Parts: sequence; structure tokens; C-alpha cells
Amino acid sequence: MQIHNKNVADYKQLKGIAQYVIKDAAQSYWHDYCDTLNSSTKLSTVWNMARRMNGIQANIANKHLIDSQGQIIDSNADKAELLARNYAEVSS
Repeated sequence: MQIHNKNVADYKQLKGIAQYVIKDAAQSYWHDYCDTLNSSTKLSTVWNMARRMNGIQANIANKHLIDSQGQIIDSNADKAELLARNYAEVSS
């Protein structure tokens, strides 16, 4: 039982050290990132970086659509055409 308690204590200590290192690295990265910003930096870029650093994924639309025959649609023009066709079928 004594070995188990030592392992738990060691784990907690190492976990605390790891958390400190991660937090310190993130803070350092944020400061370095802020140093690269200027008046022409888009605000959306800054917000996206802040979200990523907080572990929040941006809502990214699906990159591909699949038509009724199972074909992958990649180009925006083809996606628009597919959506327009499907909308026309449903709405008429």
C-alpha cells in the first residue's frame, strides 16, 4: 500500500509540473503571437487563434457533399448546383 501511495503522490507532482509547463508554453506562445499583430491583422484571425488556444474548434462546414449516386462533390460551383437542384425538387 505504501508503494501505491508513493506512486499516486509522484503522479500528482508530475501532473502539476506538466500543467505548469503547458500553461507557461501557451502563455509564451500567446505573447509571441500578439507581437506579430498589427493594424492590418484581421480581427477574425485573432479570434480564431484565441478559440484554438482555448481548445474550441471553429465551426467548419463540410468540405465535401455527396450526391444521390454517392459521388463526392468538391467544387463550390458543383455544391451550389447540387443544393439548388435538391432544393428545387423539394420546394416544387
